[in-house]
Amino acid sequence: MASFTSTLTYFHDNPVYGHHIPVPRDHAEPFTSLNEKRVLCTLQGKVTIHAALMHDGKGDYFILANKTLRNKLGLSLGQDVKVSLETDNSPYGMEVPEELTELFSQDEEADNLFHSLTSGKQRSLIHWVSSVKNPDLRLKRGLVMTRHLKSSQGKLDWKKLNQELKDANNL
Repeated sequence: MASFTSTLTYFHDNPVYGHHIPVPRDHAEPFTSLNEKRVLCTLQGKVTIHAALMHDGKGDYFILANKTLRNKLGLSLGQDVKVSLETDNSPYGMEVPEELTELFSQDEEADNLFHSLTSGKQRSLIHWVSSVKNPDLRLKRGLVMTRHLKSSQGKLDWKKLNQELKDANNL
């Protein structure tokens, strides 16, 4: 476990990343030396998130701080942030919605196809399903995703998947 104070910062010269919390090298190395950059990050002692330690290209690391997280914690640019990191031992580096767990328990083919994907694609699909609050919509997304994986023999095509979701919404 590592605990430290950092400052909410913004990458002005990088169009991909914006608000982030710098993680000094000495606090990140215990996690990155294990070749696993997924951590449980507790901020301000209040909110724990599954996060990735991202390399800044200069020897240090950072954790992204999206708008939802910043609003939840009332963080503003330049504000000090108390950070605690610990190893994320969860299988996917994030929570899996129960709707998706149930679908996989009922559909062995979809489960096998999902688990044949890279861990990053698995996390992206889990996020895609869990990003809606309504359990019925999570179930619908899970069903569309499992059908997509089966019809494409496990090849993920985001454009096609999103179109299939739109088509399902029009039924």
